Amino acid sequence: DRASLAGVDTPSRILAVSRLGRVVFKQNQRSFFLYDEHRDIHVVELPELYGRYEKLQVFDALFVDDQSLAIVFQNGPNGEYFVARASIDIPRKEMKLGDICGTGIKNESHKRVLFTRDEKGPILLTHKIGIAAGETTTVELFHVANFLSAGCKGSKLTVTTKPCSSEGVFTSAFVSRNVLYLFFSLDYSKCVVIPLAGHSCGRSEIRSTKGTPPAQEYMVKTLEVFDDFLLVYSNQSSIRNQLPVMHLLDLTYLRWQRLVLHLSDHAPAGNISLRAPSHDADWAWLHGNCNRPDCDQ
Repeated sequence: DRASLAGVDTPSRILAVSRLGRVVFKQNQRSFFLYDEHRDIHVVELPELYGRYEKLQVFDALFVDDQSLAIVFQNGPNGEYFVARASIDIPRKEMKLGDICGTGIKNESHKRVLFTRDEKGPILLTHKIGIAAGETTTVELFHVANFLSAGCKGSKLTVTTKPCSSEGVFTSAFVSRNVLYLFFSLDYSKCVVIPLAGHSCGRSEIRSTKGTPPAQEYMVKTLEVFDDFLLVYSNQSSIRNQLPVMHLLDLTYLRWQRLVLHLSDHAPAGNISLRAPSHDADWAWLHGNCNRPDCDQ
C-alpha cells in the first residue's frame, strides 16, 4: 500500500504511527501534521512553553496509545532531555501537554541519543558512538511509557558494559527483548550484542550474522524492530541508479533475508523514517522525500 501525502512539507524525520493508522509528522517546533485513519490531514499545535521550558525543542515523538503521544524535548544542543504526554484534540487543532519531566539523560558529543521502543513501549536510549577494544562504557535507558503512567516517577537505568573484543564506530542501534544491538558503520555482517538485564547484563559480545546483509554501498540504512525480526530499508547507494532495497534480520538466528520490494518511480529517498505502531505489529510506515526532484504529489 502507498499514499501521497499532498500538503505535507517538512524537513523533519520525526514520524509517529498509531495502531489505528494515524500518522504524525513534525512540521516545526510547535506544529504537527496529523494524517488520520480516514486519510485526512490536520495541523495540530503544541502550547507555548514558558519559564524553564521555553527553550525546549522537540526531539522525537511516539504514540503511547491511539489518542496521545510521548514527546521527547531537548533543552539546547548539550542539555537534558525531557518527556511529556501530549493528547491530540483534532476539533480544537491542538495537543494538550501534560507535565514535563526530566529524564536525567543529557546530550554528549561522544554519545548518540535514540528514541525507540521495546516490548514495554517507548524508550529513550543513549550509547557511545564508537568503542575501542577493551574499553568499558555505559548505556543509559529510560522507559518513557512506564514513567508517564506512574505519574512521572522513576529514573533512568544505567548499564556498565564489560570490555568488548572489537572496536569501531556505531551507526545503528535497536533494542529487542532487553538486548541492545549495535551495528558497525556500514558493515551489517556483525554486531555488538549487550544484554540490559539478567545475569549477563552488560556483557558485550561480537556476533556474526548469517546470510547476505545489506550491501555496504548503501550509505543510509533505516531500521525498525519487531518482536522477532528487524526490518532495514537501504538507500542512497554509491553505485549509480541502484534502487533501494529492504532486508529482514531474524533475531533468533541472526539470519538476513532480502525482501521483495515493489517501488514505483516515486520512492522515498531523503529524510527517511520507518516506524511501526508497536513491537507486535505486522506493518510499518515508510516515509521520505520523493526521489524525483520534479515530483508535485
